[in-house]
This record gives sequence, C-alpha cells and structure tokens, in this order.
Amino acid sequence: MTATETPPAGGTPTGPGRFCFRRRLVLLILIVGVVVVSFFGFGAAPDNDFSGGDSQSAEAQQQMEKHPRSKGTD
Repeated sequence: MTATETPPAGGTPTGPGRFCFRRRLVLLILIVGVVVVSFFGFGAAPDNDFSGGDSQSAEAQQQMEKHPRSKGTD
C-alpha cells in the first residue's frame, strides 16, 4: 500500500494488526512477554497436602483405613 492509498475497511481485527505491523517494537515486546510468562509463570507454588485436617470426612477416611472391609462379605 502506498501513501496515497486508503486502507481497506476490514473491521476491528485489522486495527491491532496494522498497529503491530507499523510498530514492530510493540510486537517484539508482546512476544518477549509471552515467553517470560510461559517460562516463569505467575502463581503460587502447588500445595500437595491432601491430609484433610480435622473434618468429618477426614475422620471417616481414617476409620476406613484402620478397619478395611473384607472383600468376601457382601
């Protein structure tokens, strides 16, 4: 497209695309941002403690583990 041509009316998606094409530094920053977030991620460390605490369901689970049900008595 030359300087005298008018841009085609393509709708909303063409605006950000045109913006990034004209300002390639913005596109570079976006790519670097995605890479940084994907490698260093933001979030809490996973907590794999499934002990259950002092809830009634945790007490029931402990009782079931203490007294396993026989497989042949149904």
